[in-house]
Amino acid sequence: MADLSHTDRQLAEATLNSGKALMLLDVVNDAGEPGYLYVSIRLNMLKEFEEEIQRGQGVDVDKYCHVIASGHGTPTAEVKQAMEEEYGFDHAQEKNKIQFSA
Repeated sequence: MADLSHTDRQLAEATLNSGKALMLLDVVNDAGEPGYLYVSIRLNMLKEFEEEIQRGQGVDVDKYCHVIASGHGTPTAEVKQAMEEEYGFDHAQEKNKIQFSA
């Protein structure tokens, strides 16, 4: 997933210039397997999204976010580098990371 398509590059540029946030979500699927999602979310949807996560009843990610990259376990160094270079994602910022069960 580190090799971003033309569409992903356009999304990255639009995200950086719009009212959207980039987030890294640590998720656990229905089978109990850990994974991750890098998502773009409109800032006006962020509070509602976080409230749904807090309820702990599962979240319809597609309702709030556009998934940019995803995978099992944790992101590889290659994926992290691509997200930093293409989207300006800051892995050092804890506010960019959320944990929940999908």
